[in-house]
This record gives sequence, structure tokens and C-alpha cells, in this order.
Amino acid sequence: MRTALLTLVLLPTIASAADISFKDQLAPILARRCLGCHDNRKTEGRFALHTFEQMLKPGDSGERPIVPGKPSDSYLFQKLIETDESVRMPQEDDPLSATDIALFKAWIEQGAKFDGPAVTDRIVTLLPPRQHPQPPETYRVPVPVFALRFSPDGQSLFTSGVHEVLVWDATTGKLQRRIPGMPQRIHSLRFSPDGQTLAVAGGAPGEYGEIRLLSLSTGAARVLPAWEDVVLD
Repeated sequence: MRTALLTLVLLPTIASAADISFKDQLAPILARRCLGCHDNRKTEGRFALHTFEQMLKPGDSGERPIVPGKPSDSYLFQKLIETDESVRMPQEDDPLSATDIALFKAWIEQGAKFDGPAVTDRIVTLLPPRQHPQPPETYRVPVPVFALRFSPDGQSLFTSGVHEVLVWDATTGKLQRRIPGMPQRIHSLRFSPDGQTLAVAGGAPGEYGEIRLLSLSTGAARVLPAWEDVVLD
């Protein structure tokens, strides 16, 4: 405990004038580093944090996870700064960075305010749409095709790539178009009845899932609320 308190004192200082946003700053950290062991399907220590409401409920320890204004009394925060790897969170993984921990500390000191739509919303739905990296310029080795779909007129074949959808001429087999900005792995492609919108579903296993609705005429995309895991269909 003494080591944990020393860590608390030595954490970098986040400017107190700036309010920490749970939705914009903390939810992405929780989704990326904590939900793998503490979502509604897997709750290590009977502690779940897939919603803000659930995050405030004690687990097996009986300790309050968050005590507004008091990081030193907040069980969740103490687990983040614990130096014993056998009890620190996240377990079997690298600890949070000093900057991320400082954000949690400042947020609790500021009263642990929730700035999302509803405390019962899943934390992953609070996250902004992901900004995906560019697909590879060329594929050095063949990659699995997890999804394919002919266009409604049968002239083109849409197939999955890495962070992109590839459009091929159905007659000649030549590449017509590459559509970037897509999930890492695409598992499903579906057209709207009028053929003007393409639904692209996928994500990264164990990390995130999403559905993008792509307008084939304008290129604009609308992203539906995120899922905790990859969307298969």
C-alpha cells in the first residue's frame, strides 16, 4: 500500500483547470484495456464495467470502485497503481501509462462526473467512430477473403481486404476501385434494396466491432454504435 501511495504522489499532474471527460478521455481507455476481462460476459472478481452504472458497483472485494473526490479511497484506482503484478489491473498485461492513470486520478478528484447520454449505455457506444489506418499499398502475401458480394446489377464483385473494400469487374476480374477507411477485418457485406448503400460489418476479434453504412454515390459513411467484439453478420 505504501508503494501505491508513493506512485499516486509521483504521477504526472493533469491541468486542474481542464475538466476530464469520461466519455471522450476515459471510456476509450476502459474499452481498450479493461473490457476484455470486465464486460457483461466475463466479469473477473464479479466486477463489470461495460456501463458506467455497473462500474460503480463493488465486486467481490466489497470496496467502492469509485469514491468521488478521493482517488486514495477508490478501489478501482488503487488497482491501477498497484505495483504487485498479481493484483494490479490490467492483469497479465502491461500497466496503464502514467498519463492514463493521471487522467483517472484527476477525473476522480474532480468528482468522477459522467458526461455521456445515460449511465446505462454500454461504454463502447460512447466512443467516437474509429479512424482506421490506410490499407496496405500492395499485399505482399495473399490475405483471407472473409466476405464477398456481387453488386445488385451483377457487374461488380465487392470483396473484403485489410481496412478496405475491393471492387472488381465481375467479367474481367480487374480491380476497379479500392474503398479505404474500413474495419481491420470485414466479415459481412450487404447492399440496401436500391443498391446505393453498402453495409460493411467487421472489426478486430476481442477488441471492437462496427458496421459502416457506405454511400456508393457520395462515398460518405455513417457508423452505427460500436460493439464489444467483431460483428460477423
